[in-house]
Amino acid sequence: AEKTEVLSEDLLQIERRLDTVRSVCHIAQKRLIACFQGQHSTDPDKRHKKLPLTALAQTMQEGSVQLSDETLLGKMLDTCGDAENRLAMELSQHEVQIEREVLDPLCLLTETEIPNIQKQRKQLAKLVLDWDSARG
Repeated sequence: AEKTEVLSEDLLQIERRLDTVRSVCHIAQKRLIACFQGQHSTDPDKRHKKLPLTALAQTMQEGSVQLSDETLLGKMLDTCGDAENRLAMELSQHEVQIEREVLDPLCLLTETEIPNIQKQRKQLAKLVLDWDSARG
């Protein structure tokens, strides 16, 4: 029986690259998560509270209370603690944004879309084989 060609050469070449694309995206996703200082998949407030910057800010502000606002060191600790706290908040919001705009799409691609494409391709190959046998 004659074998039916289903995909063009360009599509076959793209199909061969799917595993590589999946692997590269998966590794990038893991490395990006490793860069996070906050806990992955938590809301910004919880992430903010667990950041080392937040602990430093709290320690500085507690130190400023103990030294009182009337001393230069106390004022400096309060100001620096406030700045550290704002930096921690920015970092937690940035990490949530990266998670939403980069990690979630990467995860969808590597765990859902590419496997679905590969599954559909296997199904297509089986159906074409069945069709060829029925014709021949």
